[in-house]
Amino acid sequence: MPIVVGALALGLISVLSIQSSVSGRLADSGDAQNVSAHFVNDVQGAAQVTTSANSNPQCGAGHQLMGLEWGPVPGSQPTTYQTIVSYTLVPNLNGLTSSLVRDLCTSGPSTNPTASVTVASDVPNTQAPPTLTPASANTAAQGTWTSTNGVTSINFPITGSSSKFSYALQAVPAAGANSNQLTTLTPPTTTCGFATQDTGTYASSLCFVDFTKYDPSQATGSGCQEISAGITNTPFTMSFCLNVAGGAVAPASIPTYTNPPTSEAYLGNNNFYTGIPGNPAFYQTQQGTTSVVTITNIQVLDSNGKPATGWGIVTGDAESTDQGESMTWTSDQVLSLIPNSPNSPIGNACAAPVSPDGLTGVGTTTVTCSATVSSDKTGTVMLEASQPSKLSVQMVGTGLEAMFIGLLLPA
Repeated sequence: MPIVVGALALGLISVLSIQSSVSGRLADSGDAQNVSAHFVNDVQGAAQVTTSANSNPQCGAGHQLMGLEWGPVPGSQPTTYQTIVSYTLVPNLNGLTSSLVRDLCTSGPSTNPTASVTVASDVPNTQAPPTLTPASANTAAQGTWTSTNGVTSINFPITGSSSKFSYALQAVPAAGANSNQLTTLTPPTTTCGFATQDTGTYASSLCFVDFTKYDPSQATGSGCQEISAGITNTPFTMSFCLNVAGGAVAPASIPTYTNPPTSEAYLGNNNFYTGIPGNPAFYQTQQGTTSVVTITNIQVLDSNGKPATGWGIVTGDAESTDQGESMTWTSDQVLSLIPNSPNSPIGNACAAPVSPDGLTGVGTTTVTCSATVSSDKTGTVMLEASQPSKLSVQMVGTGLEAMFIGLLLPA
């Protein structure tokens, strides 16, 4: 009897010990089916996406892993969306695990969702947000809302805390899908033109974006203006989202001003990148202000809608940095200096009278040009970043400052 009872007891203990694990795996398997049904439909219909934990606007007020929105309100400037979905992480009562909750707002952003449903109940407290493809879109979504146009995949892997059951959610936004699952751009909204031939080292391969159609009602505040630029006489198209904060700016032609010999802008004068079409400069409109121009989700595509390679973004000073003024460029890629000529990298653009002492950070992701005197310039700062997804330019003016953005085409 002791032998028989002992064997039965051992078997019973074994069954009971795996019951919890089996139960957990069955529950998480059900969670996978439940969250997948919502996730795929939400992603496919989304016009904007974010993986920022504190995006604005948001549906509900929890720790957001992903936000999606669609249904633009007619006539809204900047564009606002009627339907917002937030996937949030909510701690469970045991404190050891969390639940994934889908908050739905059908009348714009609100801290009181129209509906909330728990789509998964066994999620790690450290659950990471979904990732987007391509990488440039993923980077943009981590910081703020970004368009799903060009997003070819959103992936959301989850491993249950209790059962260790793993499942991966994947969906493609309708705006980012085509027959080849490649990025698709909207028709160009502006152009990118070249300077007169032989007026600069890269006059034939560096195009300057025309900002004539800049719309402050879209580009200021928490939103951004979607811009797609057709590159003149090439098969390439460049797109990005533009935001302006701080002091107001306005599109302007290059050169921004000609007034020798006190403090003339160098770019566009002196036979240096002359004849640039349109209004490729962003010029401050009020003296003594600080303006920050940020472009995100930068993409360059060829005529087949495939991501191009070997390109770079060029930015620099389109005016004159004088006493007490500065410009700071920040990118997610290293910024390199494009010399004005073999004998003069930047002339006296950042200091007086002949050395570039006021230029710091070249070869890093943040470069600053600051001046201690006002002078007639003998050069200008021009910087290149290789295939960045984000770039920002801070202009601090005692008078007025200006900047430009251009695309250096593949060799």
